[in-house]
Amino acid sequence: MGINGVGSFYAQNYDLQNRGRSTRGKTSVDDFACIGNATSLSESSDNGKRIGITTVGNRGYIAMYADSSTEQDPIVKVGDYEVRVKDVNPNNATKMEMFALMSYMDDIGLTNNQGMKSFNKMTAYSSQTEYNGYCSGISDENAAWTVERNWIGILGNAKETFFSIPQTYNQGLECEKIIENLKKWSDTSFDDENTDYQKILSERKSEIYEKLKNGETEESFQIGGSSFTEKEWDKLLSEVDDITEEMREAMREEHQKRFAKNLEEKSVNQTENVDSKDAISKLFDTGNSEIKVSNFKEHETQNYKFVLEQDIGSGGMRILKNGQSVAVFFVDDLKIRVDEKTGTRVLISEIPGFGNSWYDAIPVDAELENGLAEAIGVDEIPEVELEGYYIGTHAGTGIQYVMRPGDEGRGGKVLLRNAADVAKYNALAEEYFNRYPNLVTSQEFGRIYASFEICGMMERIETGFVRIGFDNISYNDNFDYKKNWSAKLVGDTWDMLWKWLEENRSRMEKVGEFSTWGNIIDELGGSYERVWSDEEILQGYLNN
Repeated sequence: MGINGVGSFYAQNYDLQNRGRSTRGKTSVDDFACIGNATSLSESSDNGKRIGITTVGNRGYIAMYADSSTEQDPIVKVGDYEVRVKDVNPNNATKMEMFALMSYMDDIGLTNNQGMKSFNKMTAYSSQTEYNGYCSGISDENAAWTVERNWIGILGNAKETFFSIPQTYNQGLECEKIIENLKKWSDTSFDDENTDYQKILSERKSEIYEKLKNGETEESFQIGGSSFTEKEWDKLLSEVDDITEEMREAMREEHQKRFAKNLEEKSVNQTENVDSKDAISKLFDTGNSEIKVSNFKEHETQNYKFVLEQDIGSGGMRILKNGQSVAVFFVDDLKIRVDEKTGTRVLISEIPGFGNSWYDAIPVDAELENGLAEAIGVDEIPEVELEGYYIGTHAGTGIQYVMRPGDEGRGGKVLLRNAADVAKYNALAEEYFNRYPNLVTSQEFGRIYASFEICGMMERIETGFVRIGFDNISYNDNFDYKKNWSAKLVGDTWDMLWKWLEENRSRMEKVGEFSTWGNIIDELGGSYERVWSDEEILQGYLNN
């Protein structure tokens, strides 16, 4: 699940919001105990080029170049303040200083960013770090101007969490990209006081000029609040396997290993003189039909599109639904897996991702089945018993999910089998977004948390929610972040806790209090380490 487009729907209202507030009086330094090292009151006009938009609390802010800004010494005005960009250190900066810096970096092309603004991505990903107990107060309006944080460290913590969960692997890659950009800025800005910013801009302009000369640029077109070339848009539709060449290489190697293993197993019952070409043709024999990449073709139905994928092994098939890529399949994964207990029929892609933990699943309906058969040139898709996975059901919505044993607490794949499932899923996502506005900062994050809950990784209460993972349990309060708590699970505690939850989850009370979880872990004979938040350190005691 990506985070593309978060916050873009606010844009048309920002101008009116800021103008309205400006007539009611300016914010002074007295409103905040202190401001960041790179921030000062501004006397600039509001005529500068606008380069960024964000919200803090219920107020919108626009980043624009100040009247005194130059290419050599860029200065960005935000509200009633201005930020000297060269003085912003990502290892020790306020949230609003980062807003100014990242808006500037996006504007001059230092980030090579696509889609949603870099700062908005950073803010969304930082909320994960807060859930982990690494930091707190990310959404606090006053803290945005007064609290200096290590944003590279914050993003690094979020990245590790995202990489450990299959559904959020893409976000991990985006975190990594932002971290690299901020490190480059930090290295050039603070390790070398004589950095030639004009040279950086000149090199960037030269790069663009070379692309123009070589015909490597494309006409862009508008989609929502962003502009994309055709190649950029195609890239947004791609899954993890299209993001980096390293991922493609890992897939090629995995396919070759599995192909060789299957071929070896098939060869055991054959004579030693069997021709290798004949063995390969029998490898994918499905009875009346034979799956061969040479028979694959692009095919489109009302809701699905099937596209030959050249970049995995000897070839595979990509499936898109309603214009969005949902999975890429090795040839030998093109089979319908049937769960005997529920009768649920799924396609499962076993293309490996981070730590070989990636898998994807699509519920099979008649349109998908018939369309795929046409695309790969067979009369019918082979069916096999579901093995190595199981089908779970969320008690609250009845929505099913695919889980691989041992991945509990790390994430599974939600199955939206029909329009009713989609409606219930969207309603659950909306509930997260509407009930916890200080914690769930976007519609997309609402969908991510809905998926977590369906897969057993989240519990909601009136005031907030508990995130349950294989290595950590944490509570986040929507109204008072000082009530947040977090605990790291030690040893085999998670395995014991998960088994207990399967039988007792519905009977739990006061799930928002750590004492509830601590008592359960103690009774099970497990162990944990409490993670102290900044607020708990200051107050001298742990919450709950």
